[in-house]
Amino acid sequence: ISSVTPNTGSTQGGTMLNINGNYFSTSTRYPLVVKVGNQPCTILSSTTTTIQCQTPVAPSSSQNQYQGGRGLQMYSTSGYTTQ
Repeated sequence: ISSVTPNTGSTQGGTMLNINGNYFSTSTRYPLVVKVGNQPCTILSSTTTTIQCQTPVAPSSSQNQYQGGRGLQMYSTSGYTTQ
């Protein structure tokens, strides 16, 4: 992953995320999964270098969420925050 834009979005969801990078899967055997705040981001389009998805509504919980890296194939150090 080389970039994620925009890097902020509404807690009400609906933000169109553009994820750029390399080697994204186009195989139905290994479908893409993008999560924002541990919720699935609806994938609208994808190629081997770009993914566009629509963000979900943020969960109402105010607790910190710590996700393990099980099955993580790609990682971005770029942050995405909600306002």
